[in-house]
Amino acid sequence: MFFSNPLFQSPVYAYIHATSSFASQSLEDLQANKLLRIAVKENDIHHELAQQYFPHAILVRVPQLSRIEEVIQFVLDGKADMTFRDPALVKQYLDSKVIAHDALIQK
Repeated sequence: MFFSNPLFQSPVYAYIHATSSFASQSLEDLQANKLLRIAVKENDIHHELAQQYFPHAILVRVPQLSRIEEVIQFVLDGKADMTFRDPALVKQYLDSKVIAHDALIQK
């Protein structure tokens, strides 16, 4: 997989539910884990990241037109173990909800 040089860069983090057994695993363990479920939109940059860096993971496809809230909710509801997001978007979503900030952790 080849990514072109971006015009700007934004950090992207993997978010895992704080109560998940995956939360304490190392990056190498997560990358090798065949039971890890990652919520992604098909053909989205996060889909590409999941395929490239977590080749053994199960990809849980969220609806193509889903908003960030819906993707994060997949993790919060236990339908997926992890997702990738820009930290500012996740913080904005968590700030707008009655969800504790530790509901998701950055990996």
